[in-house]
Amino acid sequence: NFTDLVSGRNTTSVIIKFENLSKMSDMPDIRIPLNENYTINLSNYFSGAESYSFKARNISYFIKDELMIFAPDEGFRGIRRGIITAKNKNDIIKSNSFRIGVSSGNIKTATSRSEIRIGERVKWVENVSSEDSEGAVLEIPAGARDVKVVGGAEPSLESGEDSLDVVLEPGEQAVEYYTDAPEASEKETEKGK
Repeated sequence: NFTDLVSGRNTTSVIIKFENLSKMSDMPDIRIPLNENYTINLSNYFSGAESYSFKARNISYFIKDELMIFAPDEGFRGIRRGIITAKNKNDIIKSNSFRIGVSSGNIKTATSRSEIRIGERVKWVENVSSEDSEGAVLEIPAGARDVKVVGGAEPSLESGEDSLDVVLEPGEQAVEYYTDAPEASEKETEKGK
C-alpha cells in the first residue's frame, strides 16, 4: 500500500510475477520392467511449467502434481523414443528425444552414424543387446532405407505413424539403415543470403 500524493488516497499495487519456462536438464534414457510403470519428477527437468504432455507410441502417461507416470501398453516390449512438452502462459519447451526401453530383461542400445555430408545418405548403426527371452522392438525413422539386421534374422518391419518398428530376436544384434541425404539451401534475408 502507498498514498497517492495528488489525491491523498491509499492505493494498493498488485505485482504479477511470471515465471520463465526453462529446461533444467536433459531427459535420460529409461528402462521400464515389463508390465510395470515408471515415475519421474518433472521439476528435475523443467522450471516454470503449468502443464505437460508426452508423446511416444505404446506408452501412456499420467500426471499427478509434478510427477509423470509412464505406463507401457500391456504386453508391449521394445524401445520407443519419447518427448515431453512443458507449457506455461507464455512459452513452450520440448525435452530432448529420449529412449524408453520396456522388457523383462535388460536392454542396452548404442547408436552411431557416419559423418554427415550434404548430398550423401547417412548410415546409422543401432547396436542392441536384449536379455529379454521374447526379443524386442526397435523404433527407427520412417524414412529409413536398406534396413538390415546383423547377427539376427531378416528384419521384420512394421510401419507406425512416423517411424518403422524393427522386430528383433533376443541377444546381440546391430540394425543398420540409411536416411536421406541432408540438403543445403539459401534464403534471401534483409542482410543478404
